[in-house]
Amino acid sequence: MKVPKFFSLKHTIMLLFFPMIVVFVIVSGSSSYLLAVRQIEENAYRNITDLVVQTKSHMNEQLLVVFGELVAVVNGSGIGAMVTSLDSTEGLDSNRYLAVANQFERIHQTHYSMIDSIYMNFNDGKASYTKVNYLLTDVNFSYEEYSSRYRNDNADYHWQNLHEDGIFRYVGGEKEKVVSVFSLFGSETSQAKGIILFHLKEAFFSEILSLVEISENGYLALASSDGMMMFKDVDDIYIPDDKVRSHLMNREAASGTFRFTKPGGERTVVIYDTLPINGWRLAAIFPENDILEKINYIKYLTIGMMVVVIAAAAAMSHILLRTVTRPISTLTAKVKQVESGKLDTIFDVRTNNEIGILNRGIGSLIQRVQLLLHDIRLEQEQKRKAELAVLNEQIKPHFLYNTLHSLNQLIAMDRKSEAMTMVESLSTFYRLGLSNGKETIGVQEEVELVQHYLYIVGQRYSDTMRYSVEVDPELNQYVMLKLLLQPLVENAIYHGAKQKRGLSDITVTGTLQGEHMIFRIADNGKGIQEERLRSIQATLRGRLDQDHSKGFGLYNVQARIQSYFGAAYGIGIESVYGEGTVVTVKLPKLQKQEVDDK
Repeated sequence: MKVPKFFSLKHTIMLLFFPMIVVFVIVSGSSSYLLAVRQIEENAYRNITDLVVQTKSHMNEQLLVVFGELVAVVNGSGIGAMVTSLDSTEGLDSNRYLAVANQFERIHQTHYSMIDSIYMNFNDGKASYTKVNYLLTDVNFSYEEYSSRYRNDNADYHWQNLHEDGIFRYVGGEKEKVVSVFSLFGSETSQAKGIILFHLKEAFFSEILSLVEISENGYLALASSDGMMMFKDVDDIYIPDDKVRSHLMNREAASGTFRFTKPGGERTVVIYDTLPINGWRLAAIFPENDILEKINYIKYLTIGMMVVVIAAAAAMSHILLRTVTRPISTLTAKVKQVESGKLDTIFDVRTNNEIGILNRGIGSLIQRVQLLLHDIRLEQEQKRKAELAVLNEQIKPHFLYNTLHSLNQLIAMDRKSEAMTMVESLSTFYRLGLSNGKETIGVQEEVELVQHYLYIVGQRYSDTMRYSVEVDPELNQYVMLKLLLQPLVENAIYHGAKQKRGLSDITVTGTLQGEHMIFRIADNGKGIQEERLRSIQATLRGRLDQDHSKGFGLYNVQARIQSYFGAAYGIGIESVYGEGTVVTVKLPKLQKQEVDDK
């Protein structure tokens, strides 16, 4: 994101930081919402599926008990013996009939909560039994009707979904709704034919299917090929028609989920499982929107929380930035005063964090700069002209101002770590440059001074300049005149690298060759035209111009070296116009004691 130059640090941080908070809140909130929606849907469907499975298991266990009683009667010896006696000359054996009747009485009493009535009829009433709970007015049973309807399915036992009882007529004319399970004996042409039938109570199924509330418009239903029972009053758009019921019964999977939508209705979900005892399908049927109501609540709650978090983040960011940037703004104002030339500015930002350290460092630096400037003025009156020129050029105002300006920019961009590093480099640079007024310093210190100088300048030209310093560690035991390499590096930057478009390289190397120390300062800048190069080389080989008003450059360095070590030492220069320049410095390798003796 491009930030306008006139923005303050506070507004810059807010402009960069706050949108990130907003994006983070929106992304995390949306992700949480989607995960919550998925989890709610999965939990809802899982719970309903578990409900269907548990209900199916419970119902199947209950029906299996009653069905087992029917199977025991049908396959028992009592029925067989009774039916056989019908074909004998003596007719129905009363003892055998009573044994069967007693068996039916026991079954009815044992399973009274499930069985509404029991009916047996053989050979058009020659052997019949009826067990009901109410007074009868008539019994209407047709073997031919049942046989024609159920014989084609090739099953020994038959189930009939909830229906009005068509066999028994009770006093008052009311008809009970029942579920039937029965077995047919013989055929229309058999000598012995009949039926044993159990009517199961509607209340038994109603209690199980109404036990659990799935949703506002959801319900449990028990479907078969001949009908479907349900006990909740819902809108017709949520009730499967014959086509949907047929699809439910014809699905190959014993359990599963599908959806249907009736004309003008809502999308409705069906989760089903199969009763092993008779193949009927127990289904949970509910509108999909009943589940989504909880999701809408989560959505609005998530949006509200995101708005609250964003508002709180905005308020906290404003307070935090105001607290953090206030000392920075104060320090920036003081640095601007120094930049304008007021070196007597007092740095009194009282904090113990990085800003306080930077404030004290800059304040100390300015004080030392003032002391250095004072010392320079005194020494200019006492030393030789060449030495005066050297010390006079140690601290160039434009270098200090440019450095302070760079510090100001780093502080404005909240790059405190880099600002502190630059302050330390500048402080070390001046400390090494002064070196308590000594004329010589160790090679290691001179190289360190050059490195700090390159670092400071490199901050200003980081996009157009690279540099490297590689000095043989063996040179660290020797000494040299101070500030010999720095002005040559400065020349390489301002007269070489800066004159070239694009990225330029500054390389400083130092090696030991016999009794001599050789330093090379190379740049791949613009280079020097041949005529100008010959003029410089001739001047360096002959008598030097005594006018050093042009600054701390090649001439002053050559004068200092030769006046201190003799004409055998000094500098050489080679250059190719358009390719770059190499300056070579030749010095004797001297120990500290040898220099002190001189």
